[in-house]
Amino acid sequence: MFSIVTTQKILERLFSEDSVWGKIVAQTKCFYVKFDSVWWEEDDMNPLMQLANAQADIKNGQDIFNNLKEHPEIIAKYPSSVFILDIDSTEASRLQQKYGVIVQSFEHLDDAILTAVSQTSFDTEEGDTSTGWGDVFKGVRDLPTNAVIINDRNLFTNDQVIKDREGNVIEKRLSGVENVASILNTILPRTLDVPFHVLIVCDKAGIENHLTVKNVITFLNGLKKQLNRPYVINMELLAVSSQSSFYSKTHNRRILTNYSLLTFDHKINAFEGRRSIVTQWITVNKLFSHDSLSLPSPVVKAHNRQVKDLHEYAEYVNQHPTLAEHEFAKNGIADQKFNKTENRMIV
Repeated sequence: MFSIVTTQKILERLFSEDSVWGKIVAQTKCFYVKFDSVWWEEDDMNPLMQLANAQADIKNGQDIFNNLKEHPEIIAKYPSSVFILDIDSTEASRLQQKYGVIVQSFEHLDDAILTAVSQTSFDTEEGDTSTGWGDVFKGVRDLPTNAVIINDRNLFTNDQVIKDREGNVIEKRLSGVENVASILNTILPRTLDVPFHVLIVCDKAGIENHLTVKNVITFLNGLKKQLNRPYVINMELLAVSSQSSFYSKTHNRRILTNYSLLTFDHKINAFEGRRSIVTQWITVNKLFSHDSLSLPSPVVKAHNRQVKDLHEYAEYVNQHPTLAEHEFAKNGIADQKFNKTENRMIV
C-alpha cells in the first residue's frame, strides 16, 4: 500500500503547502510518522488531525526512525512508501539506490519521480518491430524498485517442450518465460543491497496444457543466471485453479512495481525481442499524475487493491492449510502454499 514515511514537522509543512507534494499528501491514506508532540490528536486544526479526519491512517513510525541509522535496510520493508527525510540529497540518493525505495531530501523534493511518465500508452500491432519491453518501461525507469508482481492468467498457456518418441527434447517454445526474462532484465536494477522479489500469478490449468508448475518454476529459476545480477532474486509462482475464490483476479493483465502500474488489453506475453506478437493497447502509469492530483489517484487505488487482494489471499491460505485450489512454487521448489510468500509488496 502506498504510504509516506516522515516526521511530524515535515508532514505538517507539506500539508500546508499548495504544491504537488502537498496534494499528494492530502490524498494519501497511510503515514508512518515520527511524532514531535503527543497532543496533535487534541487539535482539530492540526494537519495530522485533518488527515486522520479524512480517513488517513496515521501510524507511529518511531521504530522505523530508531533503526534508520544502524539498520537502514529497514527502508526496503516499506516497498511502496516514500521516505521524506531531513537529510541531504546525496544521502537520500544513496539510500534510494541501495534499497530500491524512493527516499527524498525534504530540502530538495522532486515530484517528477512519482508523477512524470514520458509515454503513457503504446498501441502495438502484431508483427510491428518498433516497440519492445525497453520502450514500454522507458517512462518509469527513473523509479527505484525492489519488487514486481506480474499478473496474467494466460501467461504460460502456450509454453511447451516438444519431445520425440524417445523423450528427447526437440524444441522449447517458452514465449511466456522469455517475456518474463525480458521484463526482468529491463526493470531489475544493476545493483541492490537487498533481495529483489518477483511474484508471477497465472492460471494453473493454463500451465498444465503442456507443462507442470514444477517445469515452469524450474525455467523461471534458471533465469537468475541469465539475468546476472549481483544480488539475490527471489522467484515465486502462484498458479491458481478455476475453483479458487482468487481466480477472477487473475484475469487482470497487470505488472506492478513499487510505484508503477502497467495494464494490457490482451496479454503480457507480448513480444519476441522487438517484434510485437499481438495487437493491443498498453498503458504505463506512475502512482500519480498531474492530471489526477485534484482527485484521488485511480492508479493508487488499483495498485493498492491488487496488493491487498494478494495479501488477503495469502492470509486465507494460511487459515486453510489443506487448501488445494492453487499451487505455489518458490526458487525452483514446487508443492508449496501461498502463505509462504516472501514478496515484500504483499507480506
